[in-house]
Amino acid sequence: MQNPTQYIAIIILIVLVIIKRVLRAFTYQRFATGTFRFRIALYSVIALILMWYAAVDPTQYLFDLCGLVLGVGLIYAAVKNIVFEKRSKELYFKTHAWVEIVILSLFFARLAYKYYMVSTEFANDAPEVISRKLRYSSDPITNVVFFLLCTYYIGYYGYVYFIGKEKLALIENEAVK
Repeated sequence: MQNPTQYIAIIILIVLVIIKRVLRAFTYQRFATGTFRFRIALYSVIALILMWYAAVDPTQYLFDLCGLVLGVGLIYAAVKNIVFEKRSKELYFKTHAWVEIVILSLFFARLAYKYYMVSTEFANDAPEVISRKLRYSSDPITNVVFFLLCTYYIGYYGYVYFIGKEKLALIENEAVK
């Protein structure tokens, strides 16, 4: 019999990450160039991995393209509504609440759907069978959502990085005068 505390620790960790993400979505975030470079690199690697896996079934590229187009639409909405704020010598930014709600909803809806599918479709299967089925199955909606999120975060963080650096340089120039 497995120890249930291992599941409790994972659930607590997931809940804490979700709470942090939700709070970050509705408050100002401090502009940090290193964080943006790391996030852009991370999401770029994830997008490349998704594209590499799509090579097994080239029709998956169509779903990646759909995610790309939808991601660009979200980037446009986020960039149009971003707010920068200067606090002392630091720069803070905030995304429009509705854009963050859409991103969070996509993520949580996809997570809930996958949990439902795994719990109902694989309820009576052995772990080895589940592993084999998941390895050789692909869900186009998941591809669209993941590629949408990767596109959004790469484009959005790239925009915030470059515009924030310009605004930060202006703040430093004002401080010198």
